[in-house]
Amino acid sequence: MKTLLRLLLLLLASGIAARTLDAQGLQGIIRGTVTDSTSGAAIPFANIRVEGGNIGAACDAKGYYVLPSLPVGRYKLTASIVGYLPAAKSVNVAAVGITLCDFHLTPSPVQLGTVERLGERRESHAETNVSIETVGQREFELTPVAVQPDIFRTLMALPGVQSTSDVSTQFYVRGGGGDQNLIYFDGMPVYNPFHALGLFSIFDASSIRSAELFKGGFGAEFGGRLSSVLNIVTREGNKKRFGGNAGMGLASGRLLVEGPFAWEGSSWLIGARKSLFGRVLNQFVDTKNYPFDYYDVTGNLDLHIGENSRLAVHSFFSGDRLDNSSPQQPNYNWYNNAIGANLRQIFLEGQFYGDFSLAFSKFSASLDPKLHPALKPQTSSVADRMLRADATYVLGTGDQIGFGVLFHIVDVGYSLVNSANIPLSNSDILPEGVLYWKLKYLRIPNLTTEAGLRVNYIDLLDEAHAAFEPRLSFRYHVSPLLAVKGAFGTYHQRLITLSNEDNLINLFEMWYPLLSSSRIPAEEAEHYVVGVEATFSPALDATLELYTKPMKVLFGYNLNKVDQHDPDLIQGTGSASGVELLLRYQTPALRGWVSYSYSTTSRTFNGITYPPRYDRRHTLHAIASWSFAEGWELGTQWEFGSGLPFTPMTGYYDRVPFDGMPDGPGYVAERGIPYMLLGTKNSERFPPYHRLDMSMRKRLKIADLKVVISGNIVNVYNRKNIFYFDRATGARVNMLPFLPSADVSVEF
Repeated sequence: MKTLLRLLLLLLASGIAARTLDAQGLQGIIRGTVTDSTSGAAIPFANIRVEGGNIGAACDAKGYYVLPSLPVGRYKLTASIVGYLPAAKSVNVAAVGITLCDFHLTPSPVQLGTVERLGERRESHAETNVSIETVGQREFELTPVAVQPDIFRTLMALPGVQSTSDVSTQFYVRGGGGDQNLIYFDGMPVYNPFHALGLFSIFDASSIRSAELFKGGFGAEFGGRLSSVLNIVTREGNKKRFGGNAGMGLASGRLLVEGPFAWEGSSWLIGARKSLFGRVLNQFVDTKNYPFDYYDVTGNLDLHIGENSRLAVHSFFSGDRLDNSSPQQPNYNWYNNAIGANLRQIFLEGQFYGDFSLAFSKFSASLDPKLHPALKPQTSSVADRMLRADATYVLGTGDQIGFGVLFHIVDVGYSLVNSANIPLSNSDILPEGVLYWKLKYLRIPNLTTEAGLRVNYIDLLDEAHAAFEPRLSFRYHVSPLLAVKGAFGTYHQRLITLSNEDNLINLFEMWYPLLSSSRIPAEEAEHYVVGVEATFSPALDATLELYTKPMKVLFGYNLNKVDQHDPDLIQGTGSASGVELLLRYQTPALRGWVSYSYSTTSRTFNGITYPPRYDRRHTLHAIASWSFAEGWELGTQWEFGSGLPFTPMTGYYDRVPFDGMPDGPGYVAERGIPYMLLGTKNSERFPPYHRLDMSMRKRLKIADLKVVISGNIVNVYNRKNIFYFDRATGARVNMLPFLPSADVSVEF
């Protein structure tokens, strides 16, 4: 499949590159921002179109857009995005200078008879849009809630994104491991973003404006992970009035307040969430009645410090405490804290703009086994200090040059006690410098190409090592309603987690740096992607993509480690290939999407090739929301997945523990403890998985308050989907049963 995709990329690129652009007369540039008319907040990813032509642009995450290379004359521009009424303006483009055109969009009510394109996808013909999915509040609302809203569960309904159970929001993208996903929260890197043993993400959906998921072939501005990039953008505060919203579910309560700041055009926002009914979460899975206790707090300060300057300060704090009253059960504690600042500066009347960012992110976790017979004390921590600068220059021809520099120092530490009761600890520093460059070429009719190069410099304080990562993507419009696209890229990763992938839920994962000074290579993968996009009507469009991802270097945890001289890691390889189909639809009363993916994933370590536990061949999601009356919405989601692989148990034997000699009666008298014998790794598969979820939502207006009341049912027909076989007893353990929940939110 890799060879096939290479040939397709070559044929498509060579076949359309022969066309050239005729010389045009005098040209000009239009630039501006798109904001919410009621709050003044920027609207990211809004679409700007020039009527009567095949010209458009998409706003970036800060609501900023540039339309270059327009012949002198008068144009009518339209700005649109789901959830807002479209707006149009007429502008005159002059040959000298840059024309400013700002849009202030009015939120549209949810009502019958309205047809609008679903999803905040970038519709710009100046974007390649390869393997990018953008979801926002409308998509979050489409997904029925499992106890509390969660953006990760919305992402899991997209093609190419897998999960292994109902009780974990850990996700896997196109055959990559869970640690191969780079997660940015307002530009700040976040590690282990999970609450309550992985049941929920640490991000409150009510404070999030949108989330971009780059599933493959992403550009040179991103790196450090092999599989995907998730870029989460929070809401700006209301710049015109004080307000907020509050909500309550079965597991937690939440509160968000916002308002204008002292300077005109500035705002602030604070959102918080706290677990209130921890025992409810024990219905999710047999969690030994853990007293779940978690919180998260988000803070944003957006400052308008000049006509062409904006400064944003972001902060995020979350924590989990699982303190069990039983002396036989362990305690878990982990925390995520991050703070950062971003300066957007516009130069040359908008033709050149840059972002300058500074961020600090820290993750720390500890496990106290107390008197648990099998667990040992463990700690893990990651502290990431990041400084980066990104710039874009728009040429008069319409081409764009992007470049940037990134420098960050990551402190990684862990401690543990191994099975021989030997305490081990380690602390390393991973300093990294990055330079990247990219060129977006637009001078061939109907064709957008982007070529880039990313250079990673590792171990800057010791033995500097450079890794080169070329990137290439293109999008060609065969017609206004049909486009073909493709991408290629090389990717490296030097920060991984040490975890046993045989564990169904990894409650505790330790981050581990692959230092070039220790003669350890980086993990490495290549992405090959080709696809087709078709728009059948304003209410229906589809995307089909094929991909293959050879993973040339991978590292796994050495399960056969006996003493401290044995290596912690073993080196291997892997591969992933698949095809994905996404069908989006929107009618006056019905909206949603259908996604299907077929994929194969394999790993090879110590000469043994096997599918990892998240290798699911067939996955189908069907999501719909029906507005059947004023203020009423019925939501459904049905999902199907073929069986996941597992390692069968073949028997037991009595294993003598290491502590029998120094502390016990000795190996002669020691009886040992039962220990399981396992068959061929992941050689069998569970039965197929399927589940139906439903929700009912009612929107009310009481005085000046907007109230939303929702009821949700997970697993409507109580399908008994297997989770695992208990290796101590052999008993079958199922996933979520029929589970109702409710949620109330009030906006003021």
